[in-house]
Amino acid sequence: MMSWLRIGSVTVWSIFLDICLGVVALMGDRSVSHSNSNFRRAVADSCTHCFIGILSWLIVSLHNKSELGHFYETCACGFLSSLIDIDHFIAARSVKLTDALNLTSRPFLHCSSVVFLLCVIFISVSSVFNLKEITTFGWILFAAFVSHHIRDATRRGLWIWPFGSTAPIPYNIYIILTMLFPFVLITVMTLCTASPRTYFKDVLDV
Repeated sequence: MMSWLRIGSVTVWSIFLDICLGVVALMGDRSVSHSNSNFRRAVADSCTHCFIGILSWLIVSLHNKSELGHFYETCACGFLSSLIDIDHFIAARSVKLTDALNLTSRPFLHCSSVVFLLCVIFISVSSVFNLKEITTFGWILFAAFVSHHIRDATRRGLWIWPFGSTAPIPYNIYIILTMLFPFVLITVMTLCTASPRTYFKDVLDV
């Protein structure tokens, strides 16, 4: 029924949602820059992270032909992507926003290399023991962290411990990476769960 809307393994709905993803990133960043108080900027920033996480996982879910029940997974990705910034308060040892925004160093959940390694270990171990729901949660966690870190990297780069931080990502590159990420994640997930023959059949199927 929906075959006419499919281009290879990408549906028109996925393309539409990906455009929405780019628009959300642009409009969210504009909202942050135009907010005239720390509180409003923090809320706008958290909401932007949340909606980027939601749309990123929704594209993945559509490709995997997820049922409506997986709506909770999509919401979880958005929630986790926004929740990452709680480490500012933990590092500041304070619930005051001004303290959380004036840290002298980056908080622990913003270390891309360590988070990436932990997610890979988490996904690998759960896959070995065939714990499908936990594996899915690992991918959701990975999506939340990567989408969050890519967006934050426009200001301070990616923190690749123990090597330090990269240069800040140019804004146009950040938008492109944000829009490409769901499809890269789909490819990686497919490669990790299917044999090469099954993978290429899925990619080339029209």
